[in-house]
Amino acid sequence: DWTKLGATGAVLPPDATSWACVRDNVTGLIWDNKTVKGGISATANPPAGTIGQDAAAKANAALLCGATGWRLPTREELLSIVDYSAPSPGPMIDNSAFENTPPASVYWSSSTVAGSPAYAWAVDFGTGNSGYSYRNYAGYIRLVRSSR
Repeated sequence: DWTKLGATGAVLPPDATSWACVRDNVTGLIWDNKTVKGGISATANPPAGTIGQDAAAKANAALLCGATGWRLPTREELLSIVDYSAPSPGPMIDNSAFENTPPASVYWSSSTVAGSPAYAWAVDFGTGNSGYSYRNYAGYIRLVRSSR
């Protein structure tokens, strides 16, 4: 259950063809509609560490969707948008809400591996699985914020 949001945070109709963010009406989280077409977090395959922080800082400064509070999601938050009913090899995400998500795409989370801060958890939207990897490896990012 999603709501499309415009660049200022305004609610858009479900059939809108262009939107900047997506509100998850179940969790209340607001996700950036990261696209390969451009935008603040559109950089493909950055390392997990400072690139995600830089993207969040840019999104906050630009008032992405009319708000601040943008950050990398936790592993659990990323897993909450996996669509396990989508056919493999994915993308296992609702493409009507999250357009242009590559089929075999690994997205970084902010969750580090206990006892190993050089490693972070990520979610593979090609399979719906999560795993961890060295933070300097490439992966996509998708920013999130709380609606509160």
